[in-house]
Amino acid sequence: MMRFLRSAFVIGRRDFSATVLSKTFIFFLLGPLFPLLMGGVFGGIGARVASQTERPVVAVIAPEGSYVCVTPNRLNGPHDVSKFYDPVARGFHLKEYTAAELEALFRRVGFSKVEAYPRFRGRYIRMPLGVIKSFEWLFGLLPYSIRKRIGRKPIIQNMLQVSLRATK
Repeated sequence: MMRFLRSAFVIGRRDFSATVLSKTFIFFLLGPLFPLLMGGVFGGIGARVASQTERPVVAVIAPEGSYVCVTPNRLNGPHDVSKFYDPVARGFHLKEYTAAELEALFRRVGFSKVEAYPRFRGRYIRMPLGVIKSFEWLFGLLPYSIRKRIGRKPIIQNMLQVSLRATK
């Protein structure tokens, strides 16, 4: 019986050393870190690309030209796949904005005038941006659960999913 235990110990030690001390085992241990590493690399690339795309838009637009932006509003979103598991857009939309944030962004990159055009009954009407920003501010004071519930109502959706026209 002692010889059998000694043999089992020798085989176990040999197999353990062959497994743990091999290069393959190191990759096996580091395998779970690979998706995190790739997420960090590609997330950094996405953020860099997003920050670099703010400037060139103005250069393409002629003097006195306009840029029309139609995008979902952050306050009644998210509007991508992350709406099923998170209150912040983390899926296909890298970032969702409010009209106030977009106005600040447009002015920062060189647009001189920003106008709001909400849609009511199939028609776009010009509305002072201050009205839209005030509505966003009031709507933003509500808890997320209430915003999510009433944010899909047509009148609320029309006030939030506003088209912005920025003039150079």
